[in-house]
Amino acid sequence: MRAAYILQEQIREMEAYKWIRSLEAGYDLGETALYAWVEKYAASFREWSDNVPSECLGCGACVTGETGMECPNPFNVKRKERLKSMGL
Repeated sequence: MRAAYILQEQIREMEAYKWIRSLEAGYDLGETALYAWVEKYAASFREWSDNVPSECLGCGACVTGETGMECPNPFNVKRKERLKSMGL
């Protein structure tokens, strides 16, 4: 369960990064954007994912804008900061 949740979140962030950067470029950057995400953000994502509290797994409130809820867990402040630094 934990590994599947973390993988899903990583894919979501990588695809969002690719989408934003492709919009800025005016064309689909494809794998280039995904590799850029890995170089720039994989380490901070790994740090975040290593510390995800068990009560956060599958909650969904921290996923940017999808639930319209604000996560009550202070742990996710770091996630919001990381996403903001990516322009997401």
